[in-house]
Amino acid sequence: MICCVAFVTDVIGQTVVVNPDGTHSVVHGNVIVNPNGTHSTVHGNVIVNPDGTHSTVHGNVIVNPNGTHSTVHGNVIVNPDGTHSTVHGNVIVNPNGTHSTVHGNVIVNPDGTHSTVHGNVIVNPDGTHSTVHGNVNIDRVTEKNVYNSASLIINQISEYVYQHISFLDYGDLEKISCNGMIVAKDNEAVIFDTPTDNETSRELIDWLTQSLKCKIIAVVPTHYHIDNLGGLEEFHRQGIISYAYNKTIQIAKENGSTMPKQGFDKYLNLNVGNEEVHIEFCGEGHTCDNIIGYFPLEDIMFGGCLIKEARAGKGNLAEANVEEWSETVRKVKMKYPKVKKVITGHGKSGGIELLDYTIELFE
Repeated sequence: MICCVAFVTDVIGQTVVVNPDGTHSVVHGNVIVNPNGTHSTVHGNVIVNPDGTHSTVHGNVIVNPNGTHSTVHGNVIVNPDGTHSTVHGNVIVNPNGTHSTVHGNVIVNPDGTHSTVHGNVIVNPDGTHSTVHGNVNIDRVTEKNVYNSASLIINQISEYVYQHISFLDYGDLEKISCNGMIVAKDNEAVIFDTPTDNETSRELIDWLTQSLKCKIIAVVPTHYHIDNLGGLEEFHRQGIISYAYNKTIQIAKENGSTMPKQGFDKYLNLNVGNEEVHIEFCGEGHTCDNIIGYFPLEDIMFGGCLIKEARAGKGNLAEANVEEWSETVRKVKMKYPKVKKVITGHGKSGGIELLDYTIELFE
């Protein structure tokens, strides 16, 4: 019985089956030479084993004579608990033997609930997300709240990345939540977008320095609106360096807003501990100066107001370039195709499907 997990080709052109126990079987035409010297013969999708039993090949799944399955990573979903589900055409065989059926981009689960597939993200019935890399479904990221006050919420979304949420009050209108991103590693931190006012910025700084024991090495407003640099003065008061796209500094000066101190032309790298954070202007959209931040270690992006949450409308278009918005996001997706998590300027974060949603929204 052959239990295969992966096929590779060695330097002399042979196909090798890597077995679960680490041994190798070598394929010569339709003959598999097993590690113990015995031979198995392949006839179409049937493997005739040395003891006369048969294993059946379905795609890259081998059904063994005893009813067990051997799978190749390609049509296997690795579930969050470490179990595996196997894909046969449009049927997902779950570890407990139940079946889920795929209809287009909808997965009908055994209990009748639905999961929706957006690009490489599976949106589960409970609202959580599973991210697919290649054909492998990795553990979903579970967010947890680490700080909560009337003016500031901080959620940890990965080992090194946090989302900060503050609020804009428009009088009689409901308060609008405004997101930012923190990358914190090796007792250093970079913040994308300030909270909406100086008092809340002080609250965020205190939490980072006291609770996480981090030195804030930079704050980066992603464009010139108040929900991005409204609390910048407090950072400057505490001696924290601010960076922004040159056009953001120019517009802030024209508007009489607090100006970021250090400018850059389209691209900037900052170090957080021993890792890099990428900052880039990819084109106009929400504003003429909107930039994104990207943390390659965990493939997490701060899209800011350039990227819309799922099912959002077009929002404030007063200074938008709606003609270029979709093309700008296409450039972002092309530059960062491995992104797992996207934090938007407002609303719920998601995966790469939010880039697709924003592209479609403004086409």
